[in-house]
Amino acid sequence: MLHRKYIVLSLSVLIIGAVLWSLQQGGPHDFEDKCYICHVGLKDPSILTRDVDQLCVFCHPEGRARSHPSGIYPEKTLPAQFPLFREKMACASCHFPHKKYNPGEGEIAGIEPGPFLLRAEEAGKLFCHQCHQGDFVSFKVDSHALSLKRAHSGAISYELKDTVDDNSRECLSCHDGTLSVESDAQISGVNWEHSRDIGLSHPISVDYTEVYFRRPRTFHPPDALDERIRLINGKIGCATCHDHYSELEKKLVMDNFRSRLCLSCHNL
Repeated sequence: MLHRKYIVLSLSVLIIGAVLWSLQQGGPHDFEDKCYICHVGLKDPSILTRDVDQLCVFCHPEGRARSHPSGIYPEKTLPAQFPLFREKMACASCHFPHKKYNPGEGEIAGIEPGPFLLRAEEAGKLFCHQCHQGDFVSFKVDSHALSLKRAHSGAISYELKDTVDDNSRECLSCHDGTLSVESDAQISGVNWEHSRDIGLSHPISVDYTEVYFRRPRTFHPPDALDERIRLINGKIGCATCHDHYSELEKKLVMDNFRSRLCLSCHNL
């Protein structure tokens, strides 16, 4: 039985490697002559080799975390250009899967592929408005999720090297005391001063690796951090400990019972 498991595991690794190698030959999402990766046959393209989200996660493993919910039954009727898969929202509900399009794939909804292969011409909040325009007024959806300019909160910031990352900048647009209920929250230098009910501050825009090498006994190694703790360009940011889509108190990436979150970095 153990021998069989090793065989299955080895075959899985080989298949995944072959898929990734074949995709790289033509660039991302160039599936010409590679239909077999996702489709069982061409007579009915809707029959896939596996769940559509699982196919996407092969190359986009980060797509499952800190992202707009996927694999869910929508509570509202979506615009026509956003298809459902088995009546559920999927990655392909918002993104075109193919880099090259068949003559009607984009014409069905009367649109051309947008940035990031989106099924609309706009990205950011204008794209979100396609489904959530009424929610911005009624607050039917969590206000933190609505405040994002993107559906996926990544680990890379495109801001200048020495500035606060764009994830943290979005947080500060409210949590500078103008809109946030934590009206005394403020940023001083690189220290984020939380509200008085917490009574502590925490540095942001600080390179975690540099801090670790200066004080290796008081911090855990960067490669030993819990995968839910995300460094932005290798630096600590608001999104290191908080997640817009989290359902936990304070939008934490994990429960901080007995300082579990704090001790994930601090070796005390």
